[in-house]
Amino acid sequence: MIGKLADNSYEIVVIRPALDLFDMVQESFRLLKPGGVLIIDQVLSNGKVVDPTQRDPESIARRDAVKVIKDDERWSSTVIPVGAGVLVANKLA
Repeated sequence: MIGKLADNSYEIVVIRPALDLFDMVQESFRLLKPGGVLIIDQVLSNGKVVDPTQRDPESIARRDAVKVIKDDERWSSTVIPVGAGVLVANKLA
């Protein structure tokens, strides 16, 4: 279904993490207008993501997604470490 949504048409996309989080981030970039906002809820998984000893698939997927967004110059992002954490990213390009 998400593949049928129009490119560059949305102001905001909200994601709840899953194992395919990387793909969800890529699709979100496609869907968002320039200046649009991506929100990923529960991105820190109550501290598990910042703990390198946590190697479960969910923690790895979240850790990788945060790194991809942080390293991609098309995004400006911040992580708000409240509760399970929220990532807020602004699409620049």
